[in-house]
Amino acid sequence: MPGPDPGHWLHRLTAAEWLAAAETELHHADEALGRRAVRPAAPDPVRAAARTLRETSAAPPALVKLGRAGVDTAPLEAARAIVAHARSRCQVNENG
Repeated sequence: MPGPDPGHWLHRLTAAEWLAAAETELHHADEALGRRAVRPAAPDPVRAAARTLRETSAAPPALVKLGRAGVDTAPLEAARAIVAHARSRCQVNENG
């Protein structure tokens, strides 16, 4: 692994520093749960899309075929909704 590089998002911290940051986030989450300071993860349509993906069985067949005629495309549409929401949140953060 390359050394720390402050200009690169992934290499700005060492593996140990990333793990320490993760532990800090877990600690903050634990404190928030203790205070019952729980916020919904996303708007209702995005939560519903995530639920659709979570509840889509991967077997049988071994893979979920997306977008084929006669096949349920709900998982594909759910994934698109989640990606669109993430993209919109990313653009909001980039624009201030």
